[in-house]
Amino acid sequence: MERQDTRAHQPLERLEAVLNRDRKTATYVDHGIAFSLWRNNDLWNLFPANSAVNQSKSDRLPTADLLLRRRDSIIGCWELLSGAYPDRFKREAARAALPSSWQSLCFSRFAEAVEATAIQRQVDRWEP
Repeated sequence: MERQDTRAHQPLERLEAVLNRDRKTATYVDHGIAFSLWRNNDLWNLFPANSAVNQSKSDRLPTADLLLRRRDSIIGCWELLSGAYPDRFKREAARAALPSSWQSLCFSRFAEAVEATAIQRQVDRWEP
C-alpha cells in the first residue's frame, strides 16, 4: 500500500475550518466531494474541518447555499494550497478542468461538480 504524503495537509493547519468557521479545532481534512463518491484526493477537494463537522457531513455533499456562504473560505484555502504546492495544485486543477485564472471560475466549477454529483448519485445534502 502506498503511503500518502501528509505534508500536503500541513498548510491546512493554519486555516479555519472551511465549512463551519471553527478556527480552533480545524484538525481534520475533509473532502468537499466525498472520496466515496468521487475517489479524489486532489488538493482542491480537501478542506480543513473539525471532528464534529467531519463526522456530521460524512459522505453527504454541502448545499449550494452553504458553498456560496463559504466561498471566500474555500478560495482562501485554495490560495494557501496553491502557494504552498504550486506545481501539484496547478496539475491537479488542470486535470479536473479547473481554470488557471482561477478563483471565481474554480469555485463555480467546484459548485457545479457538487451539484452534478448530488443529482447523479442522489446523495443527501448537508449543512452544519
